[in-house]
Amino acid sequence: VLSVSIIISIGAGFSDNIDSYLSISRTIVFFPIFYLGYIFTKKHTAIFKNKKLIPVSIITFILFFIIYVIHPINADWLLGSSPYTSLENEGQSIFSPFKRLILYGIILIAMTAFLNLMSTKKKLYTYIGSRTLYVYLLHGLIIGIVRGFEWYPFDNPISLMTYLYLISISVIIVYVLSTNFVCKWTNPIINLQRPSQFKDS
Repeated sequence: VLSVSIIISIGAGFSDNIDSYLSISRTIVFFPIFYLGYIFTKKHTAIFKNKKLIPVSIITFILFFIIYVIHPINADWLLGSSPYTSLENEGQSIFSPFKRLILYGIILIAMTAFLNLMSTKKKLYTYIGSRTLYVYLLHGLIIGIVRGFEWYPFDNPISLMTYLYLISISVIIVYVLSTNFVCKWTNPIINLQRPSQFKDS
């Protein structure tokens, strides 16, 4: 399933008919990542949890940051909502599929580095990890409202307040969409189950 989903994801980038409508493109592009998370077990996670490798994980993120600053990429590659023709300056090329594969590689490396930095102790916010699908599928509604009302404070000029606003609104969105109330009553849409079948983790 994983290999097939990756092939479909790579092939979907060639279609100009797949865009941000209903997040179809995003769903196809990020499905392999969600599926990988679905089949991951505690045994798999334990493989990447090694305190001796914590410095390596930190260095990995620092290198990613430095590379991005030196050689910034088109942010639309990370959104997964555009065909190759929109992502490349001169239209899609033979290298476009390989770039998406490289992106998957970067995501996997970042995921393993992040897992190694995560504490094994249960925290106040640990439950959010089991509800990321709700956040991913529903956050577009809130973003749409923000865009519709043009709630863009501190955007001109861009300053420290701009980043504080973006971080704050991101935290609020994640918190709200991962609450028991939201997850319970959107369970019929997300998991095709009755609200009463939602399990509080």
